[in-house]
Amino acid sequence: MFEKDPSLKEFENGLPDLPPAAETGKRRMRRLIAALAVLVLFLGFLSVVNGQFGGQVVLGKGAVEGVVLTSSGEPFRGEVLILGSNQSVRTNADGSFRLENVPAGEQSLIILAENGGNEVRIHISRGETYQLGVVRFVETAMP
Repeated sequence: MFEKDPSLKEFENGLPDLPPAAETGKRRMRRLIAALAVLVLFLGFLSVVNGQFGGQVVLGKGAVEGVVLTSSGEPFRGEVLILGSNQSVRTNADGSFRLENVPAGEQSLIILAENGGNEVRIHISRGETYQLGVVRFVETAMP
């Protein structure tokens, strides 16, 4: 048992060099730790990017529908859009509209006409349709 143990004579000049297999294992471990650190940083970066753009990837998408009438109760003819996105649609002849693929979360729904626009704050839930109901478009006086 003690025959293979090192003697003090072998340690006169300090600790002997590690065998190559142990050194290779340490290198592999360092590389693995470095790769994991890079992965964590990358995932953190994606989290920040998703947060800056409304978390669309994480939160998903939904829809919104409703009817827009003029202040006199007539069907509104104009455009409805989600601020900061490419989601827009024209109202139908009866003033109704439906917007699909709206990013989930707090959104600003904009109702546009030639003489102005109105903003309605809405909350879109993933996979659901937000029922806006009937909204009156209030014309603004041009200066």
